[in-house]
Amino acid sequence: MGKFKNPYTPEQVIAFSYSQLVDMKEKATRNEVFDLLDLVNSELEKRPPPPPPKPVKSSLVRKLEKEVCNKMEKLGRRLLDIYDLSPTTAKQLSEGTKRFKPHSLLSKSGGAKTGGAQKNGLVAFDRYISYRLKDDVFALISIIYHDRDVDTVRYQVFAPETAIDNFVHISELREHLEKDEEIGLSKGGVEFKTFEEAEQLFVSLIDRFAPKLTN
Repeated sequence: MGKFKNPYTPEQVIAFSYSQLVDMKEKATRNEVFDLLDLVNSELEKRPPPPPPKPVKSSLVRKLEKEVCNKMEKLGRRLLDIYDLSPTTAKQLSEGTKRFKPHSLLSKSGGAKTGGAQKNGLVAFDRYISYRLKDDVFALISIIYHDRDVDTVRYQVFAPETAIDNFVHISELREHLEKDEEIGLSKGGVEFKTFEEAEQLFVSLIDRFAPKLTN
């Protein structure tokens, strides 16, 4: 059998899908067809890689996510009955903070919000509630990294390092982050094994930093 040669024109290479280009790159590399490899690499550099496929959730993961969201919603509604966590008040109290964007404690539908890691398909689920004041973000998060980790739901509280003990950098709390990588204003926090432990710390932070409602 003769050695594999480049049968494609630049116009044909451009018409390939991203996955086809990746396959062709592997074949061109294996067979040392360098002119084709140059064409494929040039085209790949022009295209952003497709997002990773979102993990398929088992029925148990869906059940756990629903249970966690119910707990967060109940907690959020309880806090909103005691503290003024409105975006309007947060904005007033954060006057002078550059590019301040207030957080609503709950989602627009009134439940737990969906984290970016879940939206990007990096974890099985990532749900949270949060409050921002000036440049400080306080968040209560529940996360499962993989469908197989149903026995290790992680409960995390993000807060400024000066506000909590046993602070851990966010890159140590999130498996998909590189060392010392950060996400926006959230630098890190603390991880717990139970929702109740995380809830206790989060409530204490809200009590310290957020104003109470006035009658």
